[in-house]
Amino acid sequence: MLSAQVKALKTLSEKLLKAQIRACLLLSGETAWQEALCQAFLAQTPLKQGLWVGEHSPFTQAKAIHPKAASLLLGQETDFVIFSATEGIDPNTLGILSGMIKAGGWCIILLPEHQAWLNLPNKSCEKHLSFPLKAKDTLRGFNAFLWQQLTQHAIHLTQHQDPKDLEAWFNQFPLNQTAPCQTLPTPDQLAAVKLIQKVALGHRKRPLLITADRGRGKSSTLGLAAVALMEAGKRHITLTAARPDQVKSALQIVEDAGLTEFITFKAPDELIANPIQTDLLLVDEAAHLPLPMLQTLIQTYHRLVLASTSQGYEGSGRGFELKLSAFLDSATPGWKRLELHTPIRWRAGDWLENTLNQTLLLTPCKAFNSQENNAPIVYQTLSVARLLDNPQQLHELFQLLVSAHYQTSPNDLMQLLEAPNLTIFAAMQNEHLLGALIAISEGDLPLPDPKKPRRLQGHLFPQKLYQQTGNPDWLRLKGLRVMRIAVQDAWQNQQLGSHLLQHLTPFAKQQQFDYVASSFGVTAQLLNFWTQNDFKTLGLGLKKDHASGTYSINLCQPLSQSAQDLVKITQQMVTPQWVYCLQTHYQDLEIPTLLAILKTLPFKAAPFPLGYLQQQPYESVSLALRDWTLGELDFLSTQADAQLQTLFSRKLLLNDAWENLVTSQLNSRKQLEAKLQNSLAEYLDKNRLEN
Repeated sequence: MLSAQVKALKTLSEKLLKAQIRACLLLSGETAWQEALCQAFLAQTPLKQGLWVGEHSPFTQAKAIHPKAASLLLGQETDFVIFSATEGIDPNTLGILSGMIKAGGWCIILLPEHQAWLNLPNKSCEKHLSFPLKAKDTLRGFNAFLWQQLTQHAIHLTQHQDPKDLEAWFNQFPLNQTAPCQTLPTPDQLAAVKLIQKVALGHRKRPLLITADRGRGKSSTLGLAAVALMEAGKRHITLTAARPDQVKSALQIVEDAGLTEFITFKAPDELIANPIQTDLLLVDEAAHLPLPMLQTLIQTYHRLVLASTSQGYEGSGRGFELKLSAFLDSATPGWKRLELHTPIRWRAGDWLENTLNQTLLLTPCKAFNSQENNAPIVYQTLSVARLLDNPQQLHELFQLLVSAHYQTSPNDLMQLLEAPNLTIFAAMQNEHLLGALIAISEGDLPLPDPKKPRRLQGHLFPQKLYQQTGNPDWLRLKGLRVMRIAVQDAWQNQQLGSHLLQHLTPFAKQQQFDYVASSFGVTAQLLNFWTQNDFKTLGLGLKKDHASGTYSINLCQPLSQSAQDLVKITQQMVTPQWVYCLQTHYQDLEIPTLLAILKTLPFKAAPFPLGYLQQQPYESVSLALRDWTLGELDFLSTQADAQLQTLFSRKLLLNDAWENLVTSQLNSRKQLEAKLQNSLAEYLDKNRLEN
């Protein structure tokens, strides 16, 4: 049987290579059979060098690689990759390494028989579980889903299966013919080169966004365009990306043309800290950069091209595109977008690409217009069993998360289906998903050993608050943290998010949680949403989030009396310290966000230092003015002039130096201070009359 199976796979492999198609092979059975089959198969095919995902490879042709090191191989190619259930199946790694496989190559996945696989803990889950959970505690939902998808979309061979069952694959188009030679550059690439040239030579402030799935020649297109521009006389082209290796293919094309002296790679943070003069800035793998960093680059460099992978190495490209597009619409209305469709590293209709898109739910869902009917909206919990029974709902849920949070990756799909301490709430209409809320249980933790303090895995909110306040009650209480909340575009601003939170609260009380919490990158708009739903501010993180470029804020809705008392004590403790840090640590906080945060904190009214409107210098009353302002934030928030609101806030609250605040209209301290004093006097007079 083994020799017949090897022969069938060898025949299929020859056809794949001829057609320039890759495939995914699922082998389910005993380990000894899997290894014997792979060893014989690899020995009889041109597949000479590949990768084994795990610590020790049983095959001389396969180099062992740890999943954490997968991203370091981006830009390289391999003949095959082998994943084994004994080493754990990591979805992100599956996506990354499969994109490296050459045309005619294989992604081979080794799983035990069906029931054994459903009962086998997945080692890759452990890093996504909260203390004290281990892989043995998981729901095995991802195991079941992976089996569903692979048996449906991959070539499946079992230990005792007749290889004749594979004949159905032999006759599929396009394996009956030799793939035509791909003419390079493709029509897609030529169209992109023309648009890039237009960015460099045409009107300024017309950025171009190029998107493509993997293998479409996106990076090489940037190199081709750079060569065309340099041959046309441009002498200052700049490339940037999160890592230098991400522009390797673009630089190789320039090097082959002998024009490397006219192109430079610079790190994105360097381009922002020290702006340069350049004919064109090319940003590769833009989704790997923080959105605020990209926004600064767009505002600084007026001839700019961004390239991004649609379904990126972590499957988050689509959410990134939606958020970046919204910014481009407002900042540079003349921007253009182009998508590359034609693959150049393998043939269109590639089997492996289709298998991965289905298995990792990377393709957008079919559109549905739920607003055309009057069906009621139902709020309910979604169990893993229900999602597995209804793959369409699971697809809608994951794609909703991708569109709302561009850091969403296939590993998040695994966590959804495996973590036993997650709760999924959904707003449904006609069995379609309109919005979703995902919460995770936290807290009920042991007190740390003062001699050996360590951070436990997971439990983000209680450990943050314990670190911030030193109060161990945050570790003892039992909380439910909202990890994600997302609503379909057509249903936003219609209270669905608030209704989801309102349905979560009675559930949390019934399950005897002390509080509901959330922690996220703060903006004024987001904070207003949460405070309108009765969440209390409990301080800000010290570091900005890499992806969002915003500070993380901690919010809590206390449910039990213990939590209410603790929230009150915590606010009283953190508020004065946070206000003090405004002058030392949060100088870069956006003023609308700053004011939104301050409005949520308990400040007492303080007397106004009237002497400042007469003869006292600012330096004599600055502390009194700050305390009055904190209790009278309407003075700042009601300023009709946004520039004055910023200037006054930076002086009164952040104690910024006068010389940093002067403008072309108020070009000296004297003018600026006179404006501040007049505005204060008018505000006091108005309030005196109204009262």
